[in-house]
Amino acid sequence: MAWLVAGALVLALLAGLCAGTEVALIRVSRAGIRDLVHADGRRGVQRLPAVLADAPVYLSVLLLVQICCETAATVLVTASLLHWLGSGWRTFLIAFAVMAAVLFVVAGIAPRTLGRRHEARLAIAAAGILYPVVRMLGPLPRAVGRRSGGGGRTDPAPRAASTSSPETGWAVPPHPTARR
Repeated sequence: MAWLVAGALVLALLAGLCAGTEVALIRVSRAGIRDLVHADGRRGVQRLPAVLADAPVYLSVLLLVQICCETAATVLVTASLLHWLGSGWRTFLIAFAVMAAVLFVVAGIAPRTLGRRHEARLAIAAAGILYPVVRMLGPLPRAVGRRSGGGGRTDPAPRAASTSSPETGWAVPPHPTARR
């Protein structure tokens, strides 16, 4: 049953990689990538502009993989604890507590920090993998994006007097006392 825990750890790390990649794709500079595309011939660099042009589709695929990995890891840990501790509410409580802590660190805090520090390298590597995966999935990711309101558009309609937060990239309304 130790292989279940090992599998859960691998899945949690993969979920963390997805979270870090999401941050990297959101934060990567499009201007800097244009320079890289002309200077570097690697496959990921060549595919990154296409990924960034249709970012909601690629980010939704990353989110799907992350959620599947986190769920599967939780199921594997719960199954191994059921085998070792038997059934009962305490077993499920322990599984919940362990996985909440592990996923908070392994798929939450640490990968997002790494995604911020190594955004270009991570975005380039992810583009080399995500581009063929999304193409293989066909119209499914785009259809999901349209149903959820993404519609494959990365640049929202311009809003009057709003700015973008450097941390999240979200539109931030101006302070009420700011001059217009």
